[in-house]
Amino acid sequence: MKNTLPDWAKKHQIKGTQIVKIRENYYLYKISSRWDKHKKRAKKITEKYLGKVTKEGIIKPKHERVLSQLNKISIKEFGATSLLNHICYSLREDLENVFHDDWKTIFSFAALRFFEQSPIKNLLHHFEHSFLSSLFSEADLRQKQVSILLEKIGSRRHTMVKYMQKNCISKKNLLVDLTHIFSSSENLTWLSIGHNSEGQFHPQLNMLLLFSKDENMPVYFRLLDGAVKDVSSIKGTIDETGIKDVIFIGDKGFFSEGNEVLFDFSDIKHIFPLRRNSTLIDYSVMKQQSRRHFDGYFFFNERHIWHKTAQLNKKRCILFFDERLKTEEEKCFLSRIDKKQSETQEFYNKEHTLGTIAVFTNADDLTAEEVYQYLKARTNIEVVFDTFKNLLEADKTYMQNDAKLYGWMFINFIALQMYYTLYGILLKKKLLNNYSPQDILLHFSKIYSVKIGEKEIISEVPKTTRLLMEKFGITIDILLKK
Repeated sequence: MKNTLPDWAKKHQIKGTQIVKIRENYYLYKISSRWDKHKKRAKKITEKYLGKVTKEGIIKPKHERVLSQLNKISIKEFGATSLLNHICYSLREDLENVFHDDWKTIFSFAALRFFEQSPIKNLLHHFEHSFLSSLFSEADLRQKQVSILLEKIGSRRHTMVKYMQKNCISKKNLLVDLTHIFSSSENLTWLSIGHNSEGQFHPQLNMLLLFSKDENMPVYFRLLDGAVKDVSSIKGTIDETGIKDVIFIGDKGFFSEGNEVLFDFSDIKHIFPLRRNSTLIDYSVMKQQSRRHFDGYFFFNERHIWHKTAQLNKKRCILFFDERLKTEEEKCFLSRIDKKQSETQEFYNKEHTLGTIAVFTNADDLTAEEVYQYLKARTNIEVVFDTFKNLLEADKTYMQNDAKLYGWMFINFIALQMYYTLYGILLKKKLLNNYSPQDILLHFSKIYSVKIGEKEIISEVPKTTRLLMEKFGITIDILLKK
């Protein structure tokens, strides 16, 4: 007698399927028919087992259930993203206050520039494999949307200025410098052909950057025409920031009488290093054998630095002397010359200048030691530009209009701030001798978020990363906070 299926099972038996009862259970199969030419009739073919039929529905075969779970597994980089999200909390707040609906996309975009130096076309791929996509699921990093965002940011420069002004107002001791940015675009109005400090002729524009000496942080940038001379752009930028305490520190090729007059007129504090053959420098103290003719000395990086100040045109010309630097320069000088009388005489003629650094400054409120500290701090801003060009690979741009270019440079500026936030922590914890910011990201990126269905777990932390976390004073619980 043929078994009658209960109603709850019968509704699952649609065309092309058959339910078979085995003991007290019901099982669903996919079936078809094929003509049997020998028996001259259709023959049923059982093709596939579809699952167990229950009152609650179909329970799929075990192998399909396993495969379904595997398809729901998501593995994302967790550690580096969560570390950056934790240490850049104030940066996040500033972006949110200014950019409102777009801040999550801006933060994610900048983080991926920092992490991966990612071009726009690869942003979405990196985003989907990063915990950023869990933290900021509303961020839209599709290529077309990113292009729209860059133009939106760049066309509203007042919004960028508002963000940067907040950084500047609370900062003191800002240094100013300028670098060139190459571009191959034909549609940028700022481009000019000119030779840069490397002697190269190429379409380029200039980037002016303000850097906080005390906090080791870039705080402001402005793009300028590639033909604009360095000094002529300084005052306008400083006026735009609304800040008062700025010191411009030039390089040895910057000082000239024309520049000096402009800075006096603009009331900008400045420190200009002088070339050793400058006629403004009085080397008489170096030609005497006794240190008593100097004004005194101070210690800098475990080296004693002697100093002598001369008044010149109501300004100070300060000569610094580093005994260890003199030894190093003397050794280098003598190693590269022949023992010919003419070349030995050249050494005698320059001997009194070795180990010296001279500056011309109007910063009367600074001691000689403070002037020297500012001078040495200029290397920090040079490192910023080096980081900007090499780490972020941002000095060559193919943006096709001014607005997108400004938006692109702003994203890279935020990435640079992220870099120096991590740099500052390493500096504070005295870890810079052993780790760079990139090293930290590499170690922390070994921590993964693994999500299976609705369940999420954090992978085991490698020993080297665990030791770093202890030095940072960071735990997994801290990283898990969003």
